[in-house]
Parts: sequence; structure tokens; C-alpha cells
Amino acid sequence: MDLKEKLESSGFQLRDDGDSWRARAFYRQGGNPTSLKISKKSGRFVDFSANQNGSFAELIYLATGEEIEEADADFQPERFESNGLSFSSRKFEWDELPKLPNYKFYLDRGIKKEVLQKFEAALVQTGKMTRRLCFPIRNERREVVGVSGRIILQDHGDRPKWKHLGLKRNWIYPDFSFPEIERKREVILVESIGDCLALYSAGIENVLVLFGVKIFPKIKAKLLQLNVNSVIIATNDDKENNNVGNEAAKKIEGGLRLLFSDVRICLPTKNDFGAMSVKEIENWYNLTRNGSD
Repeated sequence: MDLKEKLESSGFQLRDDGDSWRARAFYRQGGNPTSLKISKKSGRFVDFSANQNGSFAELIYLATGEEIEEADADFQPERFESNGLSFSSRKFEWDELPKLPNYKFYLDRGIKKEVLQKFEAALVQTGKMTRRLCFPIRNERREVVGVSGRIILQDHGDRPKWKHLGLKRNWIYPDFSFPEIERKREVILVESIGDCLALYSAGIENVLVLFGVKIFPKIKAKLLQLNVNSVIIATNDDKENNNVGNEAAKKIEGGLRLLFSDVRICLPTKNDFGAMSVKEIENWYNLTRNGSD
């Protein structure tokens, strides 16, 4: 693919800058004609004003909503191994993983069985996800492009609570939240699938998962496409853990204010939504909505 030709056909007016091009970040209504820097070799971009960077494919998606194969832009998709199965950012053979529909871990925490079934929760028995309750990450074509798993052992030592296989920067999860987000023109951004499950069990379904404490360009682009007006940032309330989620929320808020008219930080009233009852979650949501009036 000719990178220059693709950029120009996508609406960018390029200025030559040696080994890169400069352009205006029109996808966020930016006015500075040099705030966007794009590598001539790889197509990777840096948006200095928005403190944002990413791949050529992500830039095209931001500009046009078009998903292009990374290979089309002279990229080789990253590959991973799990239990002898290989997968790339585009496809993962979820159905081939040995797993059981075991919901006890989250049922004991008040998550509804129908919610766990909707999220396709399954206990993986072997490989890198052993003894983790796992969730397939699907794209809008319903292809599995990754897996996220929560360890269920009480004593898991140094093993991280959550483990992800795949390219998180390409994930917009869960895709079945899109209709409710579009209907309400409002989205709640949370750190983990566990938070999302708790909100769904309380009847709140306009939720997307960040899989951490930063927001990737693809999620921003999708929110613009869904015509979102209000963004509620609900990362974990980490007062006892160096305020990680609190500080992350402020950074996310700063970046999103360039794109959306109503951006608010509304942290859960306990450390995370998984630690809250349905009634506490309902009260939290009512307070966030009252705050937007």
C-alpha cells in the first residue's frame, strides 16, 4: 500500500518533514496544521496536542472509521502462543481451547448467570490461562481477537489477577454494549471485565472496558462513531494503591475533553464495582446522572 496515497484519500493534507509528514488532526477538529506527525516508513503517528500515538491502521480508523488489515500497511501482525495454539491480532481459535462453563467464582460475587453466559465466561484448564475464568474478545464481525482471564485461585502468589492475550489496542469490548451506548449517547469506561459484569448485573449496559488505566485511539474513534455525548470515567478508586486509578482518570479526562462535550470522573464508591452491591451500584449511577443535569 502507498502510505501517502492512502493518507491523502483519507482526508489528510500532508506537509513534507524529512522522514515524516505533518498534518492537521481533523478527526478531532484540530486546527494546528503540524500537530500530527506521521512516519513515512511505518505510518505510525504521534498527535502531539492530544498526547496520542499509534499505528497507521489506527490512524486511518480514527480518520475514516475504516478497518484496514495491518499487513496492508506493510505491518506484520504480532503473534502469540497459548497451549500450542497460535493467534494474531486478527483471529484467535477460542473454540479450540479446553474449557468448562464454570460460573461459581462470579456467582458467589453476585454476578447473574445470564450475564456470565452473555459474556461467554469459561474456565480454561490448560496452557497460559490455566485456572482462569476467561472471556473471548470479539470484533464487530464476531471474530475472536483475544482472550482476557481472571485468576480464580484464592492464593495466586505473584500471578497477576488479570491476564490478557492479544493486542489490547485493537479491542473495543464488549461490542454488544454498542446499541445501549448509542441509545443513551452515554458511555461508562471501566478498568476490567469484572467491573463490567457488576454493572451489567445491575442493569447498566452502556459500558466499555479499558483493560487497564489508559484509553486507546480505537475506543475514542468508536465513541465518536456512536455519537456519544457523555463520557463517565469510572476507573478503580485506588486511594490505598498510590491513587493509580484516580490519576489515570484525570489523564483520560484531559484527552477526552477535546472530543466530547460532557466528560466526568465518577469513581465507584468502593475500590471497584465488584466490591459493591447492586443497590450501591444503582445509587452510584443515579448520582452520576443527577450530576449531569
